[in-house]
Amino acid sequence: MDHIHKLKKLDGLVPIFINAQTGQFRQHSTITLGARGDSYYEYLLKQWIQMGKTEKNLMDDYLEAVSGMEFHLAKRSHPSKLLFFAELHGASKSVVNKMDELTCFMPGTLALGVHNGMPGHHMDIAKELLNTCALTWLKQPTKLAPEITYFNVAEGNEEDFFVKNNDAHYLLRPETIESLWYLYHFTGNTTYQDWGWEMFQGIEKHCRVENGYTTIGNVKSATATKPRDRMESLFFVRNFKIFFSFIF
Repeated sequence: MDHIHKLKKLDGLVPIFINAQTGQFRQHSTITLGARGDSYYEYLLKQWIQMGKTEKNLMDDYLEAVSGMEFHLAKRSHPSKLLFFAELHGASKSVVNKMDELTCFMPGTLALGVHNGMPGHHMDIAKELLNTCALTWLKQPTKLAPEITYFNVAEGNEEDFFVKNNDAHYLLRPETIESLWYLYHFTGNTTYQDWGWEMFQGIEKHCRVENGYTTIGNVKSATATKPRDRMESLFFVRNFKIFFSFIF
């Protein structure tokens, strides 16, 4: 973390790959809050808290990163103007209006930060982004989120987002569920419980099998979910622990 602190970033945002020989970021690499990028931002804050809020570099890097997200990644869909965090691709860092389910850790992280003294407007971002994340689940007939969602940003679109067939799988991800937990406990808003209950029922209906729970290949159909015969170990460690602590 000391090394990464010293590297040049894009207003606190980091490419997802580092050259192991030089220790420098690979400049063509994607900047994303999703796959391969999410944990960096999450653990800036959590390390700072865990270490007694004594490591100023962690706090500074976190605050700079959130500001960078607001400036470079925060976008609005059409027609409903849903907030989402886009990605920056290639050396030119062109904007791609897609968001991984993994990005939905961010509302909970922002809320945790506010609870520990970070700027209050971060909670507004958390609430808006979590609303978007929840819709990526609840608008599907299975009530389960796809791995990747694409957002429409041009005026004239009738739907705010869509899912490509190759991205329609649900891998028992817990990120949105964990964010619901944080927001419920910090705000007391029972809407977050209600959303969590719908998601839990979706998992029970479409992922539960005789001897456990399976990932599925298609959240866009309640009748052709394409079970994959694979259960991630994180499912019991995170999903169930979180569910039982705020919806039961």
